[in-house]
Amino acid sequence: MPKLKFKYRKTIKLAEFVHADLEFHEHTAKDAKESFKDEVSVLLAKLTPEERESLNKKPEAVEGAAATSDIQNDEIEINECFSLVLHESGEETQEIKDASKKRKKSEELKKLFRRIAAETHPDKVAASGFSDKEVSKKGRIFKKAREAFNNNNWFVLHSIAIDLDIKMPKPSEQQIQWIEEDIVQVRQKIGNIQNLTAWHWYHGNEMQRTAAMRHYFQQVYNFTHPEFG
Repeated sequence: MPKLKFKYRKTIKLAEFVHADLEFHEHTAKDAKESFKDEVSVLLAKLTPEERESLNKKPEAVEGAAATSDIQNDEIEINECFSLVLHESGEETQEIKDASKKRKKSEELKKLFRRIAAETHPDKVAASGFSDKEVSKKGRIFKKAREAFNNNNWFVLHSIAIDLDIKMPKPSEQQIQWIEEDIVQVRQKIGNIQNLTAWHWYHGNEMQRTAAMRHYFQQVYNFTHPEFG
């Protein structure tokens, strides 16, 4: 069906874009955290011994690790709260349907992962007489595929299979849904990165950087730094 085929290709392209965007955010976040940590160290060094002594640190806060604390939710998994909601009896049918869909996806993921593992598992590659360089390369692919399988990530497994010239089943609405679910998850990860105090500070203007650093000192040390008082 042409319409399904084009929809599948469109969804794949969108997934490729958001994954590339996530890579950009993850890479940039490392620089943001390091730069933010360095700036915090500079600001702490400007304090008098008495001021440093008076800092009321949270038990878990240290100068390096605390620099990555979240500006809003401190890495709390809010979605877990919804697991406490009791379902009405009328929703049980939908629960059964959802469970069936999850089983179907799990089965398809397992099949695809096994096909990828057959070509990339380090032991099998080494036994086939490949060079150490090729064994190492295949090993990295296998590790990526195993991680995708453990995370129920259809798109990544799909991409690896395509690169390995593994024949894929014809596109289906179900596969499109799985890729769309992955897109949502990736966008959530990007959102979490953008919500970091270090990210706000790194990309903000002078006013935003001041607000981010003031927030950091208030949240971590319960202290207003003289430069932001």
